[in-house]
Amino acid sequence: MSSIILIAVTLIFIIIISKPASFRNSNPEKFTQKTLEIIAKGNNEVIASFAEEILESISDIFESAKEYDVTNSPFNKRSIGALNILDILSDKYFCSILVCQAPSTTLKIIRECKKSKDHRIGYFLLQEIINQSFSNENSLLLREHSLSGLGLFEFFSKEVFEDISFINSDYTPFLGWEISEDNISEWKIQKYMDCVKKSLYLQIENESLSITKGMKNAFYKIEKIISLTTSKLSNKPNKTLRDSKHYLHLTKVTLELSKIFSHTKIILHDNPKPIKETYTIKNRSIVDITSQTAYKYLDCISRIDNNDDDIRLLLSQIWTSIFSCNNVDKKFKFHIAFEKKMQYMIKKQIISNLNLNSYRYPSMIKIMLQVYRLNISEISNNNADKLHKFTILKIKLHFKSLATININYALDMLPNDIKLDNNTLSHTDKYNNKECIELFNTAQT
Repeated sequence: MSSIILIAVTLIFIIIISKPASFRNSNPEKFTQKTLEIIAKGNNEVIASFAEEILESISDIFESAKEYDVTNSPFNKRSIGALNILDILSDKYFCSILVCQAPSTTLKIIRECKKSKDHRIGYFLLQEIINQSFSNENSLLLREHSLSGLGLFEFFSKEVFEDISFINSDYTPFLGWEISEDNISEWKIQKYMDCVKKSLYLQIENESLSITKGMKNAFYKIEKIISLTTSKLSNKPNKTLRDSKHYLHLTKVTLELSKIFSHTKIILHDNPKPIKETYTIKNRSIVDITSQTAYKYLDCISRIDNNDDDIRLLLSQIWTSIFSCNNVDKKFKFHIAFEKKMQYMIKKQIISNLNLNSYRYPSMIKIMLQVYRLNISEISNNNADKLHKFTILKIKLHFKSLATININYALDMLPNDIKLDNNTLSHTDKYNNKECIELFNTAQT
């Protein structure tokens, strides 16, 4: 009999010590200390097991943390303990294991954050979860397509990036990915742009044309990617340029941005809300945020000093998506507003390029000549052709006198295959056009 009792007691003891710790039933200080010790040891298997065990405590931790946010009482040990735990869980290594090996806990944390938008509880934890989701190829976010057979297709991105109120909240999920030169790859860019497109298109479909906090953050990150990739592309040999990771990254960004510009025009074509007919930088609408990013792309690409053909290939793709419809009668409100916004900014910078006292970059003259070379096509009602004509006329009036004042400044605004000798322009036979050569050579001051 005593042996039976001993066995029973032993089993009960094993069950008790093996049962996952619960924040609700634990001393908050001891639970916090245990969490800290497990993460500090850095054992992958132990942390992965803990990441699954803590699932049942997530709701209690968030609820307790909210109590401190409401009462602001320094004597509420449970709420203070909950806040400390959320800070500890924000550890980079823990979050990398969390997003790769504990999807249920990851999604539970995201949902608790969504319920806590008014409190901003767990902000740093959510930011690190998103950062690690974009940083680790094995994360739930980046494996969504391969998990489609398990019924988890795009579950993470739907939870985070298809909730308009959440992406516009103070949790700022689009700022989560910590972009750096060493943390960019094609597949990461692809996934990030996919998430941006989901949110942008959903917002437009809900008939919201104003710039939201979420979209502002998203396009800010896209511009940062553009800046990082273009800054590494100057002065590379032709073959090295095409094979470089930075050129591949810029190619991916160019492709996805072109899709955003083109598709936004399509889904906005019958939008009943009017778009303002003013096109200054101060406008805050979908027109503004997309055109500003397009202009930032032109700004960055104008600074690349390298083979024109490779850069022109990307530039032509983005240019076509900006000025994609030749027939004005078939353009919709967004087409017209977007193109006029771009014209306003580009013309302003072209004039600035020809003024030594103004801001030098982006070199819009160089961009225009890279897109069209020196060809003067028959001018139509197309906004792009009108812009080209405007550029040619401005250069005809001012370029030669500018070259006399500062020849290096003037040369910097020309494509690399165009040379200026004794105030006379010439370029390679590959794109020879006598009519344009004469136009430039006979330019009057």
